[in-house]
Amino acid sequence: MRVRLHGILRKVVGVKEIILDYEELTLDKLFHYLTEHYKGLAHYIFKNGEKLSIRGIIILINGRHAMFQGGLKAVIKRGDVVDLIPPVHGG
Repeated sequence: MRVRLHGILRKVVGVKEIILDYEELTLDKLFHYLTEHYKGLAHYIFKNGEKLSIRGIIILINGRHAMFQGGLKAVIKRGDVVDLIPPVHGG
């Protein structure tokens, strides 16, 4: 599976894409992995007790919003693409 980072998240993590070799895992488990291995994401994805909180990131799984695929319980499989998109501000 691929995790593509957009906008400021690329700067925070230092790469534009993360490749993971898992058969499948939930979005919740993916975020636990990402926050443990990429500490800069802690501002955007953090633990609130036992629950994960996500601040200002749009999450797409294969181009569809994660909210419509089960939220944090959405299953991501080998070959899937997850896009993490921070808010865009302009004037």
